[in-house]
Amino acid sequence: MILNSETDFYLLGWGVPTFDSAYNFNDLVHTKGEDYGTYNIGLYSNPEVDEMIESLGTMTDLEARNAPSSPTSGLRFRKIVSSSRSTIRSWPMQCATT
Repeated sequence: MILNSETDFYLLGWGVPTFDSAYNFNDLVHTKGEDYGTYNIGLYSNPEVDEMIESLGTMTDLEARNAPSSPTSGLRFRKIVSSSRSTIRSWPMQCATT
């Protein structure tokens, strides 16, 4: 239902194990296709942005990737993917009383 864009609202938990922005851009922002945009549920599409995202896949110089002039540095991620709340894991506890 969610991946087929058959809903108006959804809550998606997303973590970035690599601490690399490409992980977010590849799956959440790039136009939906075979290799990219799997979780682009809002169907955002911009060929210029797609080109910037794809260029990260071949950029191996970490300083260049993290520089203010990197291909995706000017993107406003929160404008593209709207975050309605931050999910925090809660661990339930039971108070044992006798």
